[in-house]
Amino acid sequence: MKRNGKKYIKSLRKQTQSTKKRERLKRLEVQKRENAIISPSVIIGMLIAGLLFMFTLMQYVDMVELNDEAAELKSQMDVLKIEEAKLLARYELAYDLQAIKKEVLESGEMVKMQNSQIYVIELAEPDAVNYYEKQGFFRELLSQIKEIFPH
Repeated sequence: MKRNGKKYIKSLRKQTQSTKKRERLKRLEVQKRENAIISPSVIIGMLIAGLLFMFTLMQYVDMVELNDEAAELKSQMDVLKIEEAKLLARYELAYDLQAIKKEVLESGEMVKMQNSQIYVIELAEPDAVNYYEKQGFFRELLSQIKEIFPH
């Protein structure tokens, strides 16, 4: 009996060990399934984060393009300023003021100012503005009579 009892105990141990192993395996499988299932909120969060990253990247690309365009426009502006300076110099060289003055004085179209052409105006009173309204004929006649015959 002892042999049968030992065999029985060994078989029970094997069965309990195998059931414990099965239970552990089941727990691991359940944990794997639980870990394998991704919650919808995590998926939505990942999608939103990906979209935000993509939009940020697109805005960065737009900013770089605008920066390049601004640099190009600035270089064009510098070229135009140089061209403006050259054109102004050519314009000023086109008119020799001394030659024009000499030619006009010799032709008699322009004469030097004489003392008889100088007039000095002295204002004893400060400047004033008079506003005249257009009046009817009889009002104008009446106001002129009042100026002639004051009180």
